[in-house]
Formats: sequence, C-alpha cells, structure tokens
Amino acid sequence: MESEVAVFVSHSAYLLTFIFNFSLIYLTAYHTRRISLIYRKMIIGFASLGMGFSTLDIVVRPVSSLIKSITVNYVSTL
Repeated sequence: MESEVAVFVSHSAYLLTFIFNFSLIYLTAYHTRRISLIYRKMIIGFASLGMGFSTLDIVVRPVSSLIKSITVNYVSTL
C-alpha cells in the first residue's frame, strides 16, 4: 500500500513538473518581448534541466531498486 502511494506521488510530481516547465518554456520562448536573449536562454535551460532530471529520476528509480535487490541477494548468499 505504501509503495503504491509513493509511486503515485512520484508520477504525479513528474507530471506536474513536466507541465509547469513546458509551460514556462513556451511562455518564455514565444510570449515574452522585453527579456534579454541571455536571460531567456537561461530560463529555458534551467526548465529543460528540470524536465531532464525528473525524467531521469522516473527512469532510473526501478533500475536502482533492482540493483539493490540483486546486491542484497548476492551478499546474503556469501
């Protein structure tokens, strides 16, 4: 039960992060006029990194728990 809640919260946070950062990129790229180019690129870069790290967290978490269980099983057999 607790793991199902944790997975739901994790995926919900990922979805919200993706939506908010995509909205920030869209608004910064197409609807701002009085912002300098360097500042615009910096905002888009940070939002893209946030989306990338959130995606990486969702993808890597199952693999890391698998590696942890394999390590525990290997150590317990020694």
